[in-house]
Amino acid sequence: MRSDGRADDELRPLSFERDFTEMAAGSCLVTFGRTRVLCTASLGDGVPPWLRNTGRGWVTAEYSMLPGSSNERIRRRTSGRDQEIQRLIARSLRAVVDLEAMPEVEVTVDCDVLQADGGTRTASICGGYVALHDAFTRMVADGTLPALPILDELAAISVGIVDGSPLLDLPYSEDSTAEVDFNVVMTGSGRFVEVQGTAEGRAFDRSQLDALVDLAATGISRIVDAQRAVWPTPRPPAPDCWRWPTTPRPDHAVTSRPQLVVASANPDKVAEIALVLDGLVDLEPRPVDLPDVVEDGDTLEDNARLKAVAVCEATGRAAVADDTGLEVDALGGAPGVRSARYAGDDGDAVANTARLLSELHGIPAGRRTARFRTVALVRRPDGTEVVATGTVEGRIAEAPTGDGGFGYDPVFVPVEGDGRSFAEMGDEKHDISHRGRAFRILARRLATDD
Repeated sequence: MRSDGRADDELRPLSFERDFTEMAAGSCLVTFGRTRVLCTASLGDGVPPWLRNTGRGWVTAEYSMLPGSSNERIRRRTSGRDQEIQRLIARSLRAVVDLEAMPEVEVTVDCDVLQADGGTRTASICGGYVALHDAFTRMVADGTLPALPILDELAAISVGIVDGSPLLDLPYSEDSTAEVDFNVVMTGSGRFVEVQGTAEGRAFDRSQLDALVDLAATGISRIVDAQRAVWPTPRPPAPDCWRWPTTPRPDHAVTSRPQLVVASANPDKVAEIALVLDGLVDLEPRPVDLPDVVEDGDTLEDNARLKAVAVCEATGRAAVADDTGLEVDALGGAPGVRSARYAGDDGDAVANTARLLSELHGIPAGRRTARFRTVALVRRPDGTEVVATGTVEGRIAEAPTGDGGFGYDPVFVPVEGDGRSFAEMGDEKHDISHRGRAFRILARRLATDD
């Protein structure tokens, strides 16, 4: 029995308190037993010199222990140990971020240890990921980013051999006496980011190495579950103090709202677009005598372009169109561009949903991840275009719920929601929906576009 009464494979009491501070884009107070770390994600202007003009963003980290975090006061300085740890945190976070999906800006994740009782670097990675995720999520909701640039979940834990026994999540009393000490960083899908292991006393063999890595993987899986459990909690709207830095363009002052003809003949879709763009653009309905456009493009953008071009040429006015696809990971991204015609060319939403659920029969909840993707496109009479993309991550439910929305809405449960399907939501759906995000980005680009 361990000194705190835990089993060998048991984590310390764990919690993630999101938005612990209000001024950063994302913040999280993470607690493992008596270890507490405040993690904040802050947005900066520009990237390191070697990344300028590459079109890529950057994620870095800083780590420190507050003077009163230990029983002996710690001086305010960056030690070699601190530098090593902050490089580990930054490497780990970048492993799950698509830097090419970010603008040329830098996000710094600061990890300040409020109280140290072992595992501060692994706690920093776990809490830093939550803070970074919240920061990026707000950027997507705000329309600054078209999609979440996070590729996977991330967590870390310490393991070690103490008195010959492999133990999970070591407090200081165990860490300081361990014969073997490991820090393991993994993704939510079970891939390794980093494994640090040292024999503090007697060397270890391959079987002990395997046992420690398996023990760490078990603990990390539980931490990821704890992170997932806090995502459904709605986040408050973003304060203006941390908006993504932008450079105003005085030569592109907006004197009037753009006027667009809506290419869609779907009344539900038109109503949703009108609600999202209310006050941002002036919309005109599609001519009633215009024939339907055959959507036979290879991509969502192709289909949006086909519709926008047809309406633009028929009316001589700028036209806006969109196309949306549901991408289910367990189905290799299907139905994708075929979403509206998944069960046949007649576009029957009930039949499409029935086929989707049939093909996912027996697939466990953890593998039913999916996303909606919308491409919105404006085509002008002079041939110029403005394009925007919006996505929302979620999962496919076992059965339809709710009677609102349309298409696959009754079986799509967004990650950023409260556990309800899109069809169970009211107007709050538009704050996080793929279509809402795509059209908000589109409106902002129209306001500053030549």
